[in-house]
Amino acid sequence: MWREVDCGEWKATVADISRDLDLLKVPHTIVTAFRFPLASSYSEAMRKGEEAYV
Repeated sequence: MWREVDCGEWKATVADISRDLDLLKVPHTIVTAFRFPLASSYSEAMRKGEEAYV
């Protein structure tokens, strides 16, 4: 699952998801990942985020 860094208070961050996975004892890894800009903004830089791999 990928989440953009500073995604806002209305979305769960990767840290939130990680805490839930820890509680459930699900092994997982968190990595930094980049995504292409949204289709409406190709001239902008890559979007930085984090991914949780189960």
